[in-house]
Amino acid sequence: MNILLLIALLWPAVAGAVVWFMPAAKEPAVRGKMVTGALILELAAVILACFGNGTDFVVMQMTPTLALHLHLDTIGCIFSVLMAAMWLLGGVFALEYLEGNAHEHSYQAFYLCVLSAMIGQCYAGSMITLYIFYELMTMLSVPMVVHERTPEAVAAGVKYLIYSIFGAMVGLLGIFMYNSMLGTVTFVPGGVATEATPTLLVITFLVILGFGTKAGMFPLHGWLPTAHPVAPAPASAVLSGVITKAGVLAIIRVIYFLVGAKVIAGTWVQITFMTLTLITVFMGSMLAYREPLLKKRLAFSTVSQVSYVLFGLSCLYPESFAGGILHVVAHSVIQDCLFLFAGAMIH
Repeated sequence: MNILLLIALLWPAVAGAVVWFMPAAKEPAVRGKMVTGALILELAAVILACFGNGTDFVVMQMTPTLALHLHLDTIGCIFSVLMAAMWLLGGVFALEYLEGNAHEHSYQAFYLCVLSAMIGQCYAGSMITLYIFYELMTMLSVPMVVHERTPEAVAAGVKYLIYSIFGAMVGLLGIFMYNSMLGTVTFVPGGVATEATPTLLVITFLVILGFGTKAGMFPLHGWLPTAHPVAPAPASAVLSGVITKAGVLAIIRVIYFLVGAKVIAGTWVQITFMTLTLITVFMGSMLAYREPLLKKRLAFSTVSQVSYVLFGLSCLYPESFAGGILHVVAHSVIQDCLFLFAGAMIH
């Protein structure tokens, strides 16, 4: 199962490199078959990997407490299968949508590589592993945002990068602080913290806020309505329906698998987190209501809808957690379809 886990993790990146360097892949017909075949095989690989639920191994031991650690659990299975499925649908749609586009070749190569980084986050067994793949996902997805190479697209890509790097820097701070305070950054169901010290609460709130950037949570939601209108519709679909869920997954790991929901329940961290999610829910919906541009309206809708998920997580109850996970799946499917529908109209 370790080998199967590595195949599911590395296969999209290998396929992306082949698409980038293989001369035959410059032909659109050949490239289309390669991309579609690679995405179908990846979906099959992540589904098969789920049969090894509980697979756990250390790829590299960096220090006695920090390691490149892969672990597959139920949450990882749900997110990995969802991401691979949505990536397949968006990839097939892009073949015709981007047909004849000058930069289609590079888009497809980066598109495949981003999926590898996403799957790496799903399989992360520690915060250091999550952080590495989180950063890789950000860097590799920027070319998808700036695909059209227009001044507006470049400006949106820079904004997306700045917001994402800020969020990841807070996550990096969390790694050092958690390693110092808890003695580990390995994910354990239920978390490892035993008491809610003031420093632990501050760091936890900052980390939630940082990873909430990718999920579009107020006040760091500004990249979404800027990036979506300028990115190609297939890129907007996965940015909204899938990549925002990377922020959700990171918050789940921090709250439920590192710090522990019981530790922060009833504290100012829970109350503030819940307040920010509710502000985002209503703010996103109202901004979407008054926005005439379809793709930007859908972007504001994403801001609102993903915070429904975060609100469920902030309640710190098993029922609300289950509801949040259900909405992750529902929103990914619905929002991908809506953006692809908008792309069909544009096309």
